[in-house]
Amino acid sequence: MKDKKMFKSFKFEVKEINEEKREIVAIISKQVVDLDKDVVVLSGMTFKEKIPLLWAHQHSSPPIGEVMNLNVVNDELIAKLKYVEPEVYSFADTIYKLTVKGVINEFSIGFMPSWNDITYTQEIRYINKSTLFEVSSVNFGANPYTAVLSKAVKDGIIDEVEKDEAELYLKTLDLNDDKNDDSEFDEILNEIKSNITEDKTEQINKKKKRTCKTCGSDLICPICNEEHKSINDFEWIFSKLDIPSPTNKESDAESVLKSLGIK
Repeated sequence: MKDKKMFKSFKFEVKEINEEKREIVAIISKQVVDLDKDVVVLSGMTFKEKIPLLWAHQHSSPPIGEVMNLNVVNDELIAKLKYVEPEVYSFADTIYKLTVKGVINEFSIGFMPSWNDITYTQEIRYINKSTLFEVSSVNFGANPYTAVLSKAVKDGIIDEVEKDEAELYLKTLDLNDDKNDDSEFDEILNEIKSNITEDKTEQINKKKKRTCKTCGSDLICPICNEEHKSINDFEWIFSKLDIPSPTNKESDAESVLKSLGIK
């Protein structure tokens, strides 16, 4: 809890647009009770010297711009945002155009609360001190992002090339997110280990034992009867199954369950 970062989204209000400099001045947050019943006290927020403008908190991707200035005025956080030029980063230009036209109309702030400076009033939690480390342009709404892009093309905000580039980039982000989220796959692997019945264990024990070259333990593969690095290492199971290389981890794990006679 002490090291947990937080993200809060807000439908921004544009104060000024300078298309020549590709700058937008907008209210990106307000000191109000949000859906989590939190209030981020803006007067207690400090800012890092250089704050990036990101797309959807993608910290591993290039920024789409930078935050030039931040000020707290009457419980509102006002930011001057400068977007990257189209010849430098075309995706950033797409987001800039969608933002100027109001198609994308939310920002989210990423900050680190000071957990020693939290107070409560009834059900409301006040985050009295925090450090802002990034601002993100985000797309929340009923329609998927592809629909937003299609509408932007229809309205003449972006062209088909920009639409295709943006969709390709977003698809790449989705693939990276899938690779980094192993929670569902881990649950299935735990199910494999917990659901091996006593009968299956007895069948395995009847097979010829092998010794692990790394740790010297007796290991038995229920599929190929070969020695492996670790009893918890399932890569060797994938290598012996007649399935493609793991791309959809959940479906591959289901195959492992079937091969072991568990499902």
